[in-house]
Amino acid sequence: MYKVVIVGGGASGIMCALSLKELGVKNILLVERNDRLGKKLSATGNGQGNLTNESIERENYHSVMGDKKGLIDKVYSNFNRTEFLKFYFNLGGLCTQDEKGRVFPLSKQASSITDIFRFALIKNKIEVKQSCKISHISYDNNVYHLITNDGESIESEIVVLSCGGKAAKNFGTDGSGYELAKQLKHTITNLYPSLVQLKTEQVYKNLKGVRTDARVTAFANGKEITSKFGEVIFTDYGISGNAVFSLTPFIVDKQNVQLSLSFLNEYSKDDLITFLKNKIMCNKSITLGDMFCSVLNNQLGRAILKSLNCSPEMVACDVFLQQGIVKIVDRIKKFCFNVVGTMNFDNAQVTKGGIPLNEVDDCLMSEKSPNLYFCGEILDVDGDCGGYNLQWAFSSGRFVAESIAKKG
Repeated sequence: MYKVVIVGGGASGIMCALSLKELGVKNILLVERNDRLGKKLSATGNGQGNLTNESIERENYHSVMGDKKGLIDKVYSNFNRTEFLKFYFNLGGLCTQDEKGRVFPLSKQASSITDIFRFALIKNKIEVKQSCKISHISYDNNVYHLITNDGESIESEIVVLSCGGKAAKNFGTDGSGYELAKQLKHTITNLYPSLVQLKTEQVYKNLKGVRTDARVTAFANGKEITSKFGEVIFTDYGISGNAVFSLTPFIVDKQNVQLSLSFLNEYSKDDLITFLKNKIMCNKSITLGDMFCSVLNNQLGRAILKSLNCSPEMVACDVFLQQGIVKIVDRIKKFCFNVVGTMNFDNAQVTKGGIPLNEVDDCLMSEKSPNLYFCGEILDVDGDCGGYNLQWAFSSGRFVAESIAKKG
């Protein structure tokens, strides 16, 4: 029988295992359903490995059911960005930071993070079972009984569920961890794909593949929710890009969502009106479509004109100079899309929702079943885009390990 069985060999599970060993806990088993550890970890940050972020605040984290106990702050402050980077350095990893505050391994290879952790597990002689999926879990006479898909029985005094969420099931995170939690009387919040592409009512086929910077402001039922600046990518179903991904934690659980895209943010409305008027006056034969040359992406300019029922082939006239130019600039600064949904969990980077925080105590131990702990994405905690979710995985994995070690 094991002292601790950790179900899930992703970022939080590996951190928990290494921390338990460091803190003197023996007889640990790390179980991973995939044929290798850290499969999702090896793809983080578009394959570059966005470990954490220079600036982490409470507002970077979200919870469907809320965090009345203040657990998110407690977990992060216990093992913050600085402490994690020190831990990572001691394992033999070097890091670098970009202009947005995102921290990456110096190699800029996410797979190297997994390798660093894998080497540490081997060095510390922590037992690992790969290609081993837990299908059933029960608790009886102070012992957890875990049954694998192959019918093998594993017994343990303590269990840590670090199985991840439901996002990106090609990495093994198909939501099966929630089913294990349900077998031990836990409930699950509503689940939403987050850090994901958005489907919109307005689709401009000619914009497919166009990339541009914009400030994207989200509204729900007419009330402004949040605003982000960054890259926007137009698709044949809606919009994507970093600015859109950054909005999704705030809106995927909301109704009647509208996005307002503002382009050319370096220039005010008045400056743009003056500039475009002068451009037209210097070339009286210029068409509306050509007016955007070297100002906006040509296809985007045409889409804006289409939304105003203006023909790109139309030549500007004196009346247009007085009235039409103002409408066009207004649309450049407020190009609206109604959100009708998201792409599915297969396309999402993270799951919004999970085990409610009111079902765990101040040690992240279950309030439903003794000596059962949760860490990582399986909990109802999701972070912004930019390394926040991995930091939560590392912080919560460490927190659970310390909680177990203190309990003895």
